[in-house]
Amino acid sequence: MQRRFVLALLLISGLLSALPALSQARPLYYGISANSRSANLEKETFGDIQDEAAATGVTRIREDLEWEKIEPSDDEWDWARTDQMYEEAAERDLNILPIPNSPPCWAVWLGTTDCDEYAPGDTDEYAEFVGRVAARYGPGGDFWDAHPGLDKSLASRYIEIWNEPYWKTEKDKFSPGYYALMYKDAVIAGRAANPATRYLIESAMGGSGGEWLAGIYVVEPSIGNYIDGIAVHPYPGSHGISYAPTSITDESFLNAKINYEEWKARGVNRPVWITEVGYSSCSDPEHCVPGSPQAARETQKAAMLKPLLDALGTDEYGFVHAVYLYNLRQTTPASEPNKTKSNWYGITNKTFEHLPAWTTFVEAVEAYDGTPEPNSSITSQSVSGESATFNFSSNDSTSVFSCQLDGGSWTACTSPKTYASTGGGLHTFNVRATNAEAVDASPATYSWITPPGAITESATGVKGTEAVLNGSVNPRGTATSYYFEYGTTTTYGSTMPVSPKAVGSGVSAVKVSESISGLTGNTTYHVRVVAENASGGITKGSDLTFKTAKTMESSLSSLPLIEVFDGSTGSGSGPFMPSSDWYKPLWAASKGQDTVSGWGPYNATPAVDGAYYVPGGSQSYKDSPSGAAAAGTIAAGPALTGQYLSLWLIDATGFASNPKGYELRITQKGSGQYDLTLYKLSVTSTFPPTSIRTTLASASNYSLALGAKVALADTGGSVSAWIDQGAGFKQVLSAADSAYSNGWVGLSGMGTAGRLVNFKGGAL
Repeated sequence: MQRRFVLALLLISGLLSALPALSQARPLYYGISANSRSANLEKETFGDIQDEAAATGVTRIREDLEWEKIEPSDDEWDWARTDQMYEEAAERDLNILPIPNSPPCWAVWLGTTDCDEYAPGDTDEYAEFVGRVAARYGPGGDFWDAHPGLDKSLASRYIEIWNEPYWKTEKDKFSPGYYALMYKDAVIAGRAANPATRYLIESAMGGSGGEWLAGIYVVEPSIGNYIDGIAVHPYPGSHGISYAPTSITDESFLNAKINYEEWKARGVNRPVWITEVGYSSCSDPEHCVPGSPQAARETQKAAMLKPLLDALGTDEYGFVHAVYLYNLRQTTPASEPNKTKSNWYGITNKTFEHLPAWTTFVEAVEAYDGTPEPNSSITSQSVSGESATFNFSSNDSTSVFSCQLDGGSWTACTSPKTYASTGGGLHTFNVRATNAEAVDASPATYSWITPPGAITESATGVKGTEAVLNGSVNPRGTATSYYFEYGTTTTYGSTMPVSPKAVGSGVSAVKVSESISGLTGNTTYHVRVVAENASGGITKGSDLTFKTAKTMESSLSSLPLIEVFDGSTGSGSGPFMPSSDWYKPLWAASKGQDTVSGWGPYNATPAVDGAYYVPGGSQSYKDSPSGAAAAGTIAAGPALTGQYLSLWLIDATGFASNPKGYELRITQKGSGQYDLTLYKLSVTSTFPPTSIRTTLASASNYSLALGAKVALADTGGSVSAWIDQGAGFKQVLSAADSAYSNGWVGLSGMGTAGRLVNFKGGAL
């Protein structure tokens, strides 16, 4: 019966139900232990068994190749029985995983009986047998040449060397070391007879002989060179799939993963073939599924099998390439339950009636059976200039990788993969995983555009309010523009030029510069050059800083605060002017008063109040090399026309008898209007000094809002007046003069309404 016909019957009868889509589903080879030519089935119709195996939807069956029947006498070969099995399997689109075992008596120890239960006495004879099997049933083998009508792709590419040799009995003479030698000799002979064949080693953590896996490796450290796959039998016993074994012989599905990891730790990263797995519905609760009666255990067997098969279809078990259910048929009647575990693994009964586990298995085959093709993924990428680095992985940890850049040749690679110099323009990186069975047909891919190069260089021509920004830009073959970002923090805020400026599409660095102005003196600025190309690639140069030179504006803004003038430091019963370091000029009526609204005259007009500040009782401010200044904020203007507030620079050498220095007078002219006058004291006379002033500069009808900052500055040979109404200090008056060289800062006023706050002064 052809497989397509069997599947059609299943669909019509409704026995194959649709399985919901599962996340992370991945294909792997599905098979089943059919035992279609076991010795105790000689009188059966062999084809019926294979029909039932094919009806599950599997593509593979696992079968013993009994050496005693194929070579009953040394060098006497009889292939008729196995040829029939292969022919009938191929007619049903079934691939056979052969297990060469069951040696004849002439190949074991002399004088023994039940010879098929012994280990071969001569590894060379067994190796010859395996070589004959490979030459006959492997790809391109003699059997397929003799049967041209059969599908040659069903040849046995894999051969499993023996079955569970680690369970040593009184008759078995296997030890890990002996098996390692026998396995190695068999593989050498098999590969020589048919290079297209591959071989599975029998692996277990424990075994009745002790530490099986470790023992193999100790005797034959090079065994990895002969392993194409690791055959394991992770029977869960009565446990779920997450049960962690408590010893090396404890039954657990996790033994599939543990075996793989143990081999990998020894440098042997080969795929796992689970050539036997399943749940038994025997009546022993310690080793079989729970429940009673037998029908309940069959239901429970199906329920426990489902998560096991689903787990194998996820990336967690990507290292597993094949799973063979044990087994198709159980021959003990359900009416005769017993504790013999091996009797109760089947998914049909003796007359091929389907048990509950049949549906579970069929659904899994439908969902997962296929070639275990790996799936590649790029887990991270880093592109910096012409350098690009990629990290990648596969859902199958047995995979190797090949990489491709920009449609070039595929080359072997490992993660991470770095390309040091990709050049400019658009690039595409591809990576594909390859395992023992297939190459990823959909490689992982990442495309990017090489960003331009951008290097920030030191600013030049830095002055108080201007600088030249410098950098270099490499277009790397793509049309590129640049601009500078700058500002007092790393958030920048300003750009120059406002619109990016083109630098072409060359492959070499281009020097770029931009002049900027309007900066604030004595201030640290951050700057970086930014390059962007026509394809969207963008690179920001590193952040650099430069500091502008001092300017009068910046120096005035940073003058130290002398007195806030908020009434908090007033003392005495007279003028509430701070007493410490403050002195009344001889020509003033008083020092004035410090109130919550600021400093102002204490005496009504025509008296003039004033004070000068001598820090520490003696320190003075010089006009060179940087200069000196006094500043304050107008909190309230004088009430009447002609009344004023003043700032002073008073020379220390002749204050009492020969006054020198400068006064900036702000005189009420009208509502919100003031006359500004810059005076110098130039002659000796009696007090007050209004009678001995010389006007250096003046401005009439000057609009001055409350809250404006005013300043008087001297820089040795030049005196100036400044106003800041919210946009920074701007010079309003200036004159060339050198009347002041060393002295103190002060203030004065006429009319009790005027108020000055936040008095500042000192060296510039």
